Amino acid sequence: MSQSLWTAIDRHRVPVLRRLRATLALAALVAGVSTCSSDRSSAPGPQWRVSLVSPSGAEGAAVIELTAPSHRFATERGVIVSRRMGDRVQLAVFRPDGGTITMTAVSDDGSAPRDPRVLQVVDAFNDRRPSLDGYTVRIEALR
Repeated sequence: MSQSLWTAIDRHRVPVLRRLRATLALAALVAGVSTCSSDRSSAPGPQWRVSLVSPSGAEGAAVIELTAPSHRFATERGVIVSRRMGDRVQLAVFRPDGGTITMTAVSDDGSAPRDPRVLQVVDAFNDRRPSLDGYTVRIEALR
């Protein structure tokens, strides 16, 4: 499979966004069930907020790549699809209502996510941004 993560998502993005509300509801249900059955005896590791800094305002989706060898990612507003490649991870973050692309990273080994790169961005109307000039990723420690 030689196509990029974004190409695969881009080809199906309109149907995906139409079904996103049902998917979000199902994801919330599954997350609620898995949270209820998880072992809470061990505290989560350090957490970081990872945010796309956009010169263009509200965004609908972004693909970000960063070094995060033992991190888990979650977002309160949208859906994350990830692909690991060794210590690197590509994250496609969808925000159907448009806005700031933000997620939380939780580390199992205490390390911070680093070396972020913005690979692709679409606006709130699902149109690809022609240039990535001015886009950056901010990583802030939460605890």
